[in-house]
Amino acid sequence: MSHPSPDWKTLLREEATRVGYALSLERVEKVARYFEQLCQWGSRINLTASLEPKILVQKHAVDAFVLAPYLMNESVLKEQWADVGSGGGLPGVLMSILCEPKEMTFVEPNHKKASFLSTAVYDLKLPATIRCCKLEESNLNAQDVLMSRATWAPETWAEKALGHVQPMGKIIVFFGKDPGEEWAVPGATLERNISYSLTDGSQRWILILKK
Repeated sequence: MSHPSPDWKTLLREEATRVGYALSLERVEKVARYFEQLCQWGSRINLTASLEPKILVQKHAVDAFVLAPYLMNESVLKEQWADVGSGGGLPGVLMSILCEPKEMTFVEPNHKKASFLSTAVYDLKLPATIRCCKLEESNLNAQDVLMSRATWAPETWAEKALGHVQPMGKIIVFFGKDPGEEWAVPGATLERNISYSLTDGSQRWILILKK
C-alpha cells in the first residue's frame, strides 16, 4: 500500500513560523523540492540519518531558518560561500536557497553524495560547484562564509576553517550543547551566539565567528 506524499510546504511554513522566519512562496517551493529529492535518493543511498519528513524539517531545516537572517545583512559578503562535509546538503543547499550567495561550493568526499548534490543543485538552478574531495584537497580559499555541520568537533572545525576564509569572513559553527561564554578559537572573534529550541524542547546553538 502506497503512503500519501508529505505536505512539505505546510511542514516548512509551520517550522519557519515557529522560529520567526519569513519563508517566501518562491523559497518554500524550492526547499520543498529539495526535500522531495533528498527522500527519493535517500531511499537508495545513505544521505541522512532519517527520512521522516517531520524530523527533516524540525531537526534540519530549522538550523537554516534560524541562521539565514543573520547572514542577510549588508556586512556579510555573498560572493563565495562553502559548505564542507556537505553530505546530503544540509544546511548548505538550504542556505543557498534562502540567502542566495553568488556561488556556493559543496565539499563532499563521498562520490554518491556528491552525485546527489550535483543533481539537486542543477534541478534547483542554484549557482553552485561540487568538489568531490576532502577539505585538505579542495583548494578552497578566500571564502566569505564557511560552514560545516556534524563533520568535526566544533573546535576542530573552527581551526580548519581559518585557513579557508578571507579576512573579515564568517565561520559558522553548530553546537548540540551550550558552548559557554568562554568558548573561543585563536585567530577568530565571536560575532554571534545564537541559541534556539527544537520542537521537542532540546536546545541548539550556532556561533558566527569572524576571522
